[in-house]
Amino acid sequence: MNARALTILGLLLLWMGLCWYYYTCQIKGLCDGSRNATTSSTSAISNSGSKQGPLSFNWSKEAPVTSKEFAKYKQDILSKATNDNILEISGWYTEQEANNTSFANLGLARAEKVKQLFKDKIDISRIRTTSKLVPTRDHMRKNSFEGIEFKFMDKQVTGNKADRPIMFACNSAEAVTNKKFLSYKNRVSGELKNDKKLVITGIYRDSETNNTKYENLGIARAEEMKKLFTPKVKGSLIETASRLLKGQPCPEGMFESVDIKMTALDGGKAPTVTQGKAKVQKIKDGVRIYFASNSTQKQVDPAIDKYLTELAADMKSTNKKIRIVGHTDNRGEAEPNKALGLKRANSVRNLLVKKGASARLISVDSKGETAPIADNETDNGRQQNRRVEILFK
Repeated sequence: MNARALTILGLLLLWMGLCWYYYTCQIKGLCDGSRNATTSSTSAISNSGSKQGPLSFNWSKEAPVTSKEFAKYKQDILSKATNDNILEISGWYTEQEANNTSFANLGLARAEKVKQLFKDKIDISRIRTTSKLVPTRDHMRKNSFEGIEFKFMDKQVTGNKADRPIMFACNSAEAVTNKKFLSYKNRVSGELKNDKKLVITGIYRDSETNNTKYENLGIARAEEMKKLFTPKVKGSLIETASRLLKGQPCPEGMFESVDIKMTALDGGKAPTVTQGKAKVQKIKDGVRIYFASNSTQKQVDPAIDKYLTELAADMKSTNKKIRIVGHTDNRGEAEPNKALGLKRANSVRNLLVKKGASARLISVDSKGETAPIADNETDNGRQQNRRVEILFK
């Protein structure tokens, strides 16, 4: 081989080596020096061979992955905000991903994580989180992927809904009121006479995500409305309930989601509860018996004994079936409270059986602290939550 051929071969090999170096080290970032430089310049975890966006996620992980472009990306999103709208963050998830979080699904967990990235620039009360189920794509298991969606929603109700004083958004228990709410509240409280109580029923759909401390989103909405009506209306004159709309999708934008009615009080008296005394209160499908703090025995009260005696006699003659559900306030841990609720339900069951009712007609259950009917932040609210409900089947 002559010198000219050797020179050409050497240049070819040199060119191939340079190409390999540029592609491997500069483009792919697989050389040690390049990898270290890339990692130190950003807190993100990038996947080799994939183009990483400013905000992405890894398979079955809720933690967001950000790149150096995230600050500009965040600024561009917030530039669309006005003084009175709401930022809705929707986290994506797939059915195949493992959810190792405390949230209902991985999408909601992702949205909550992203919410923390935005709270330094926008008031956290103006951020709502929700989730969206998406199809699984082949690249998602190996590479980082987009997993979030942003949308601004008008907090001010507009259009043909603008005259409605109370509205809600999907997956949210926050009541959005307009200028007419004050006059509406004054009118309702003015119509509430001594022999009536206010019943607030929160409406919810099984397609909505409940991220509140309450048993369902309906109760959470009703409790939020109760706060808006007090102290104009005494808390003891307000009863909260919920109603499920099965199989209905969540509406777009803002919508009505509470039903407020007035009903007669039993005996013309408010269902108040005083420390150390138990009361019986009639409800739609049965009665409530209230308990003192940390107690599993009803208080000695002639009215309660009379009612249970009459109920036992009625069950003997009609074979009426009942369900007894025990409840507690939120003091203490969840599991001991559930056990306490069950003990309360059993104490009423045992008393009915002692008075002659058949045990086979009675089922017992406990919801512990998970189904409050009043605010656990007040003494009277906690007293109302310490109860047993006898439900007629």
